[in-house]
Amino acid sequence: MNAIDTGSGALAKPDRFGRTVAEVYANGQLVQLQQVKDGMVWAYDRYKANCPQWKEIEKAFKETRSNRKGIFGGNPMPPWEWRQRNR
Repeated sequence: MNAIDTGSGALAKPDRFGRTVAEVYANGQLVQLQQVKDGMVWAYDRYKANCPQWKEIEKAFKETRSNRKGIFGGNPMPPWEWRQRNR
């Protein structure tokens, strides 16, 4: 299935497991990118081949981490590492 415009500021399509994957926009800005810039989330690169905005997100992530912004102000552990250690 191709990506569809949901009419709500999101482009959505199912992934290979049938889950909805979306790019969400608010006021013309990609919400996921802004979350990365604000230090609110990790940029998870495992599925980057499926992300049309990956290069921009990766650049913002590197800047955010080096500036120790948001969650990167301390010594954070990636969520996937935390889950693996706490099974």
